[in-house]
Amino acid sequence: MNHTNSQEDRQLKRVDKLLEKYWIETKNTTVDFDEDKVLVETYRRILNNQKEQKNKKRISMVDRFARIAAVLLIPVIIYTVWKQAINNEQQAVANHTITTPAGTITNFQLNDGTTVWLNGGSKLIYPETFNGDQREVQLIGEAFFDVQHDEVHPFIVQTADINIEVLGTRFNVSAYDDDDFTTAVLEKGSIKAINNKDGRTCLLKPGHLIKIENGVGNMQPEKVELYRYTSWKDGRLIFTNEPLENVVRKLERWYNATIELKDEELKKYTYSGVIELESLGDVLEMLTITTPIRCEKLNKNTISLFKKDSLCK
Repeated sequence: MNHTNSQEDRQLKRVDKLLEKYWIETKNTTVDFDEDKVLVETYRRILNNQKEQKNKKRISMVDRFARIAAVLLIPVIIYTVWKQAINNEQQAVANHTITTPAGTITNFQLNDGTTVWLNGGSKLIYPETFNGDQREVQLIGEAFFDVQHDEVHPFIVQTADINIEVLGTRFNVSAYDDDDFTTAVLEKGSIKAINNKDGRTCLLKPGHLIKIENGVGNMQPEKVELYRYTSWKDGRLIFTNEPLENVVRKLERWYNATIELKDEELKKYTYSGVIELESLGDVLEMLTITTPIRCEKLNKNTISLFKKDSLCK
């Protein structure tokens, strides 16, 4: 109530002032005093005065909000510039690439203390130093990782089909371009596999494997005999009812040779055995003894396999 009265008092005072002003302006003229005209003119001036006051308030509020926004934006701008500088610094870090030719195994250590075994026909891309929030490497082929533990900076292995994220553990990843599948098998600790196609994730426990074929898989871990997937880093290939097509592909990388299956039916055959110090000729001879195939050497490193049992020529 008091608030309303004060507003009315201010309005009345404004009207008195306008009337007084109008009287001063007209008292020295010969124009007859018109009461209605005075009231209309006074009302018009009151409205104009109110509009001017509102515009001043609106400009004042806009100016105030602009100043507040500027103050709030300052830390955002500072953070953006800082983040960009960090990203530029990370991008400026030189990447190294280690390529292992077929028929060899390379063992080396990364800047963070992680040890890597890189199988034949494989490539690993990694930074000279890990400066970011994550320790990221890119793998084409097969590698065994003994990751240095770091809870703050997870270690991520990027492949075409899946990414593997760990803190510190021992595991094997196989992701050759010419294979139809990508596998990850865990020896110690725990890892998270992320399907790059649909974003599904899977947590692996020791002694379990996950397999993705052409980007498709149920992301369900499978318990396996670990040594079958990790013995290669110790110089042994172990096959247990392995499809002959897979055996041949591994032999090509192991011996840096080209082996062709000349009959489609050969892909249905399986092979079990252990290869360690044997020559390629010895291995092929074992194959012809244990499976109904024969082989022909076109030259030192090119062999063709046919159906029927015979020794290599």
